[in-house]
Amino acid sequence: MGDSYEMNINHSDTTISPTLLGIKPALENVFTDEPTRPSLRTWNDWRLKGYFPYLKVGRRVFIDPAAARKALEKRFTVKGH
Repeated sequence: MGDSYEMNINHSDTTISPTLLGIKPALENVFTDEPTRPSLRTWNDWRLKGYFPYLKVGRRVFIDPAAARKALEKRFTVKGH
């Protein structure tokens, strides 16, 4: 499951190059600290609940770790008083 794919997207003057990874590599990229990393089951549950964006091509699933991290930070950040 070490799938990774890099895709270039051109919009007028800007070029964005998101890195797309398979499910497990994306989990490891977003949560680099193994002892505090959520389980693969939790990661997939979050994905299916729409907590972060992903691409599905046929049966393969690709995740942009930067977009996933941003979505998770927005959803789970607790703001202090």
